[in-house]
Amino acid sequence: NCYSKPSAEDAALIFRALGYDFCRDVFLDDHNLLGIRHMGWPDLVGVNADAIQFVEVKRGDKMTFGQLRHFPFILERSVPLYIAKIPPRLGTEVS
Repeated sequence: NCYSKPSAEDAALIFRALGYDFCRDVFLDDHNLLGIRHMGWPDLVGVNADAIQFVEVKRGDKMTFGQLRHFPFILERSVPLYIAKIPPRLGTEVS
């Protein structure tokens, strides 16, 4: 896993920005699905004391199962979600 874990302070900031209801819904929706809590969430989180937004970085056009499951969940709760498309690495093709 190449992702860093947030500090307790960062986690508290994210929790406050998303709100109790959002965090509760994530837990209730995902708690029985093994592995789903770790897949499908956007790559980047921008957060400050007043707001939060997510950014997904895509090299291709395909969304994963987890993204198809989580992105509507995020958007239904009016949390901004942006998708940044970047070109494929040189010498590779995106299927």
